[in-house]
Amino acid sequence: MVHRPINAARRLISLALLLLVAGGLLVLGGLPVPAMADTAVASGSHPSAREILHRLSEGVTRITLDNGLRVLLFKREQAPIFTGHIWVRVGGVDERPGTTGVAHLLEHMAFKGSTTIGTKDFDREQELLKRFDALMHRADSGEDDADLRAELDTLEKQLEELWVENEFSELYQKRGAVGLNAATGKDYTYYMVSLPNVDFQLWAWLESDRLLNPVFRQFYKEREVVMEERRMRTDDNPAGKMYEALLATAFWSHPNRLPVIGWPSDLRRLHVSDIEELYASYYRPDNMVIALVGDLDPATVRPVLEKYFGRLKAPQDPVPQIITQEERQQGERTAIVRFDAEPMVALAFHKPVYPQKDDLYFAVVHSLLSEGRSSLLYRELVQKQQLATSISTSEAPGELYPSLFYVWASPRAGVTNETLIAAIQAQLDRLKTEPVSQADLDAAKKRVRVEMLNSMDSNDGLARTLAHAEVLWGNWEVLFDMYDSILATTAEDVRRLANEYFRIDNRTVVKLEKPVPQEDVQ
Repeated sequence: MVHRPINAARRLISLALLLLVAGGLLVLGGLPVPAMADTAVASGSHPSAREILHRLSEGVTRITLDNGLRVLLFKREQAPIFTGHIWVRVGGVDERPGTTGVAHLLEHMAFKGSTTIGTKDFDREQELLKRFDALMHRADSGEDDADLRAELDTLEKQLEELWVENEFSELYQKRGAVGLNAATGKDYTYYMVSLPNVDFQLWAWLESDRLLNPVFRQFYKEREVVMEERRMRTDDNPAGKMYEALLATAFWSHPNRLPVIGWPSDLRRLHVSDIEELYASYYRPDNMVIALVGDLDPATVRPVLEKYFGRLKAPQDPVPQIITQEERQQGERTAIVRFDAEPMVALAFHKPVYPQKDDLYFAVVHSLLSEGRSSLLYRELVQKQQLATSISTSEAPGELYPSLFYVWASPRAGVTNETLIAAIQAQLDRLKTEPVSQADLDAAKKRVRVEMLNSMDSNDGLARTLAHAEVLWGNWEVLFDMYDSILATTAEDVRRLANEYFRIDNRTVVKLEKPVPQEDVQ
């Protein structure tokens, strides 16, 4: 699954603040405290929120194995279950030219098993896999004859007799697992599942085994699955094509411009060796974080983690780093996507990422502009001027390297893309000169906090947040700084952001328009 971030700071804070909402209480480690009243936002008083964050800090146990693997554990005793997340700091941004899509494809392959799971005879299978891969290299190079196809068919049938389909997933399902899934973003890949706590050792064995002894069986079948996923989500999807064009136009040098799903020509030529190279470089304990939330005791968890995950070896070489930087944009960039669909527009502006404070202030700007019917863009362009049928703001493509703030909108029938683009820019320009009222600012912060409360009522949510912050920024406690900075955002911060970033020479515009009839093409 390809994962697109929306707003990193807002999401992380939301996941950290609310551990469980039930009956008007926030339950933290079995200790109920009064739920935060919405009025606390308007008054500027946040004692309950701060108390919750401090209790969260006291409740998280950090375990670091000798191989560098970091584990964050939060014990919650409400039910005899737990959720486990494993995050790897690798995503689409780490791919080299010619291998786009390999991080996402590796995520798919991680469910195919290991040397002991998914096969009846690994020694025999390994021999056949090597032969099959060599033949596929020939086929992908353009060789096409009856003998080659016949040999591939024979090898595939022999391999299918050895494979135990879906054994990895079924081992989980037999123990009542839920939420077994994974996702790949621009900066990370993660795997998650929830289980009864009595099966913690099973989880540790299964997860460490697929990390320690991966077998990339059925690779070429899965490559076809990913290519079909790309066709469905991008090639045959107007919004997908616009998003891809937006990144490729806004970024000229940085790998942020590359699609996580991969370019079609790259996907068609990916081989097992590409997967193996990425895996060896990034799937290493000193580049991973585990988050566990649920009814687990730190004293009993640690030896199990050491027994299973302690087997992972950290290479001596450092984790590869990205050195290419995006140069400052010197003028507006535009692109037109031709597609037989209703028109759409996207306006994007380069922006920094955390730990720069401006990244956090953008969470409030999002809320001011597009969250709810009272937000500026909806009120002015959808309701009053009736120029758009829908409008939203978001961020893309990642969180580790300078990114984009963008506005996405659909014009009302009879309204041109150009008219809507001008109207959107006019509203953004208002923020440069018209101070945001205290009432609107308080309402925006309140909406951010409501979003916080609504998105954090599960073990999965907290595990996701802890691992996300830890793997990207090295310490999950950055959540404290994020929370304080967002709620300290002032009207002057909003005005300064608008002037600094919502400039035409910092803007990229992508328009979706219908194909031009052939007879009109000169």
